[in-house]
Amino acid sequence: MSKPPVAQVVKEKALLPLCFALVLLLIWQLVVSTFRVPEYLFPSPLRIGRELITDRAYLLIHGTVTILEALGGLVIAVASGFLLGTVFAMSSSLERMVLPYAVATQSVPIVATAPLLILWLGPGISSKIVMAALICFFPMVVSTSRGLRAPGREQLALMRVFGATSWEVFWKLRLPTSIKYVLVGMQTSAALAMIGAVVAEYAGADRGLGYVIMQATYRLDTPLLFAGIFVAAFGGLVLFLVIVFVGQTALGHYRD
Repeated sequence: MSKPPVAQVVKEKALLPLCFALVLLLIWQLVVSTFRVPEYLFPSPLRIGRELITDRAYLLIHGTVTILEALGGLVIAVASGFLLGTVFAMSSSLERMVLPYAVATQSVPIVATAPLLILWLGPGISSKIVMAALICFFPMVVSTSRGLRAPGREQLALMRVFGATSWEVFWKLRLPTSIKYVLVGMQTSAALAMIGAVVAEYAGADRGLGYVIMQATYRLDTPLLFAGIFVAAFGGLVLFLVIVFVGQTALGHYRD
């Protein structure tokens, strides 16, 4: 059976969310217009749309900075999380020793961690990348470890019967089985990366969407604040969709 074109798949999957978004925006516009809600409290979608168009260059510059920070953190988190998840899957003792501390680090609010990173690494892009990496790191560790342990005892026993070495078991059984789990971890991390970058920008930055949102808050420029939030949400969605596309492509090649 031939596969449907990529454009057709994208269209079918995007149609329902777009329709839902349009309905929400219409309801939003009607509520704001009907009850005459002040713009500084809750601007209408049309007003936010005008802000997005008017300040598109400004938002594009700062949005690009935040997306690059999130992307850098995501790459670091994927690489380091996969390595540590692999170590955990291979050594239960090491996992029991280290995992509680990894969980404890995730329990600390990121708004409390960001000022420390700014203090240690400075207000530049490095602290933002590290913050994004920290928030993405744990999902990657858990997904990788779970995926590498997914093969059942019968599969592992069969590999040993055929005389497979530990490396062959890892490469030919554990790793292929873990791909779906790793991709789920990457998708989760992609959505979280923007959060880490924006929160780090709150703590100290002179550029980025976090900076834009904070400046808009100080000036009580609510339309610009919403525009910054929308751009951040769009950036996170783009990162997520890129990971989904790459994952589906990789799985398709693997199955072929």
